[in-house]
Amino acid sequence: MTRFERALNLVLEFEGGYANHPNDPGGETYKGIARRFWPREAIWAIIDSYKGQNLPLGFEGTLEKDEKLQKLVRQFYLDKFWLAVRADELPEPLGEYTFDFAVNAGVVTATRAMQRAINVKDDGIIGPVTLQAAKEADLKLAMLNMYRERVRFYVNLVSRRPGLGTFLLGWLNRTEKAYFYLTKQV
Repeated sequence: MTRFERALNLVLEFEGGYANHPNDPGGETYKGIARRFWPREAIWAIIDSYKGQNLPLGFEGTLEKDEKLQKLVRQFYLDKFWLAVRADELPEPLGEYTFDFAVNAGVVTATRAMQRAINVKDDGIIGPVTLQAAKEADLKLAMLNMYRERVRFYVNLVSRRPGLGTFLLGWLNRTEKAYFYLTKQV
């Protein structure tokens, strides 16, 4: 299993399956892919094709068994997040933790948080300076700093947008669980 596959399994544990929570700014989501933010993704045509059918495995079970849908989900996370944060070029587990945060908060937000965690200019671009600093960083300290950055981000987000308070405990729980799971390796 590759680093990406292990990291994706962790992310998908947090993201769950199909949801359409009224307070979620992304609206309808499947495995964390929000229709409102990613309306042109091919997964939506597949999901829509199953709606309203009397399915032997039920809606969620049928989605899980659709191999084409699962391949599209995997490719989505690889292209839009793993490669975007250059996670495979960052030391393990910093790459994985940055990837998980990017999925939840966006590539630029996660990149800037990671850059602050390793004490480089937080310009949101992972270039040679950031990669070198990440490779030279004390990983335990970098991970702890990244943990703090994530918590700060979520608390600030909810203070600006109180309606998102519904999700705060879940976000903080995800931040902590991913941190402890990933730092077992450091």
